[in-house]
Amino acid sequence: MWFSPGGVNLTRQLGCNDWTQLASRGAAYEVGPLYTLEVVGRGALIQVYVDGSRQLEVTDANPGAGRGHRALGRWTADMSGSTTWK
Repeated sequence: MWFSPGGVNLTRQLGCNDWTQLASRGAAYEVGPLYTLEVVGRGALIQVYVDGSRQLEVTDANPGAGRGHRALGRWTADMSGSTTWK
């Protein structure tokens, strides 16, 4: 998942350069405020919330593709400031 001033983007990566965009939503997030991000996965269903409001919901057509981990990225050039990971 990528979170930037321009919105939220949910991708799946298999290998080094094999990226698949699962869902995205444009939105205007201000630089400076703290945001609460939550990613919920139940089987193939993935939901992304920003400050308690659902921003993305997608069913991954290939949820068993590969093994790996989940990651959260931020656009450090524009989203400077505190980062809290839980």
